[in-house]
Amino acid sequence: QVFEIEVAPAGERAETVLADAWQIARWDEYGDDRRWNDGDIPVETQWLGVESLPENYENLPWYGVVVPRTYYGIDGITNGYAGGSGGKSGKPPLFDFAHRVIYRTQIDVPAEAVGRGISLDFEQFNMIASVFVNGEFVEWSKNHDAPWELDITAYIRPGETNEIAVVIKSHYYAVNRNRAKAVGESGVGLR
Repeated sequence: QVFEIEVAPAGERAETVLADAWQIARWDEYGDDRRWNDGDIPVETQWLGVESLPENYENLPWYGVVVPRTYYGIDGITNGYAGGSGGKSGKPPLFDFAHRVIYRTQIDVPAEAVGRGISLDFEQFNMIASVFVNGEFVEWSKNHDAPWELDITAYIRPGETNEIAVVIKSHYYAVNRNRAKAVGESGVGLR
């Protein structure tokens, strides 16, 4: 789906809701064994947003998804969670253990939008979000569960179809492995 951006008359504001069909892909940061082994994700970067898309971005397996929603409900499971829920299907949902994913969509921005501001308004996200427009990094935030408005005007090409990609790193990245090792089986260290 390509969203049509509305341009309001001068002095007014228009809003285009980007809730509907997007695409989603897994972008795991660790090996195929689906476990986070020591040293796989450097502690100094685990709480940071990502500032570049993967080299194989276009070749990732992309799936249709209706947003807003959590990616844990994809693949026919509506109550799945990261951790191998299995749900009603008896198999792990496609996105269980996917702790970093990319959502993407396209927007048509009319040529008359030249000189007008364009922002993305997130009601909330979980845990760390990074935004890219037309493949260029814009900004990231880890103020999860809070509203976030992001000016993307400088990255938009009026008169063209533009792509928006949002990388989400889940709560998995909040685990402090050093603390988890210290408390052992009795608890998990969260940052």
